[in-house]
Amino acid sequence: MEQPAPFLTVDQERCTGCGLCEKACRRFIFEKSPENGKSTIRQDKVSLCMHCGQCLAICPAFAIRLDGMTGKDLPEDHGPSVDPEQLSALIKRRRSTGCFSPRQPERSLLLGAVADAAYTPSASNLHSVRWKIIDSPQQIEGLRQELLPYYRDGSTEKVRSHYVNAEEGRDSLLRGAPCVILAMAPVGAPWGCTDCAAAVSYLELALLARGIGSCWAGSIVQVARSRPLASLGLPEGYALHGALMAGYPAVHWRRLPLRSPGRVLFNEDASL
Repeated sequence: MEQPAPFLTVDQERCTGCGLCEKACRRFIFEKSPENGKSTIRQDKVSLCMHCGQCLAICPAFAIRLDGMTGKDLPEDHGPSVDPEQLSALIKRRRSTGCFSPRQPERSLLLGAVADAAYTPSASNLHSVRWKIIDSPQQIEGLRQELLPYYRDGSTEKVRSHYVNAEEGRDSLLRGAPCVILAMAPVGAPWGCTDCAAAVSYLELALLARGIGSCWAGSIVQVARSRPLASLGLPEGYALHGALMAGYPAVHWRRLPLRSPGRVLFNEDASL
């Protein structure tokens, strides 16, 4: 029977021996052959491969093949597309949207933002985050109704206030958002919660760049951890770790709120 091809190979005909793959690989899988100076794969290290694709992205000769792909299959990286001032302005403009327009965000914009968020750093390169978008008005109202009993029986006035607001016809839980985006990971994923939190943060900026506001929906995650929420329709074997309300803001801000600069310690500093 024919043996399957290795998932990682170096085409010796193409390899120029530049050594860039050795520098890029965090697992030290590549080394130069003492015979011809070209890159080879250390078989004692290859099982450590994270399939991150850095070797494909850096090889100038397209000599490396990983999981059936070479660098020719990757999009070109043309360097930074925004300057620091533009990035700073985008980050500072991100804020929690307190009230949403009923206008539905176009799904193409949502999917584009999720595609950008796929580049969020992932612990051990596991990329365990999966998404679910709820944009059905009926399903969102069903979710709100499922959440309310938790807040009716809340232990503090602040928690119970959400139920009181609902009784008065005000939605302080989902704030009239026409869309809810869920971030989940397989149950037991070692870094699932951390990966989801990071991915949601990236997603917020990707949405903002498309004119879509958002706000963390911690209420959904909190309740889902204590009781099942049928309206979420989570796939079996997945745990919810993050949620965003999303949509076009009903108001537009004219100014940036002030924030204290980050407090930083260097080296032997020990006091803030």
